[in-house]
Amino acid sequence: MRFTEVAPPFDERVATGLLSRVRDLVLLGLRIKNSVAETGTQAVELAQNETYVQHVSHSVVEAVRPGTVPFALLAAAMVLFAVRGTVVRMEMRRVLRSHEHGGPDHGKID
Repeated sequence: MRFTEVAPPFDERVATGLLSRVRDLVLLGLRIKNSVAETGTQAVELAQNETYVQHVSHSVVEAVRPGTVPFALLAAAMVLFAVRGTVVRMEMRRVLRSHEHGGPDHGKID
């Protein structure tokens, strides 16, 4: 007579699955914690490096100097955001006025 394999009870399978998931989450959390700690340490080291800070400061000043491509892109983005905000505000006022006066289809029953 052969032995047949019987599945463990349902709650045992669920507990095993949950324990596996919890273990995976804890390992993921530890990996993320170590990665963040490592990144933070590197950032502090860079911030304390005086030549790096001067280089970055100089690069930022050069990038936003009028007449450069990054400055033009930044100015264009600011203008586009202002235009978009104005258009949205105008459309909002139009819709609100339309609702105040009954609108084209409001209040009419055929």
